[in-house]
Amino acid sequence: MKVEIIVDKNFNEPEVKIYTSSLTQEIVELQNVITSFEKNTSYLKGYLDEDVYFIPFEEIESIYSENKKVFLRTEKETYQLKQRLYEVESILPGNDFIRISNSEIVNFKKVKNMNFKLSGTILINFLSGNYSYVSRRYIRKIKEYLDM
Repeated sequence: MKVEIIVDKNFNEPEVKIYTSSLTQEIVELQNVITSFEKNTSYLKGYLDEDVYFIPFEEIESIYSENKKVFLRTEKETYQLKQRLYEVESILPGNDFIRISNSEIVNFKKVKNMNFKLSGTILINFLSGNYSYVSRRYIRKIKEYLDM
């Protein structure tokens, strides 16, 4: 197997391409190792102005998209992410982070309470005082999570 590393300042994050004549078990295992490496991180890189911050999963309140940009909100600050929402969702541990709409993922460890009184929606109140709404499409998923 031939391995080549190219340093190019035009790339914001590493990119791996595998060229092969056939898809073998070895190649599949290699792909799994590479993709699991990113999933084993316990933080996300957030950007605030020109600075990069490493935000641990346990500090994340929610991750949402707005105006074609993805943001990460903690109790104190909101950072911009460079990944798309579905890419971030694949990295996050699934037991605490639940998608509540097409544009938002919430860390349920940061939820203070939920209000089911609104007809057809759920209001989520965070410990920080922030709030979000669960879209109708995701209500069943939230209720299943609560019955765990």
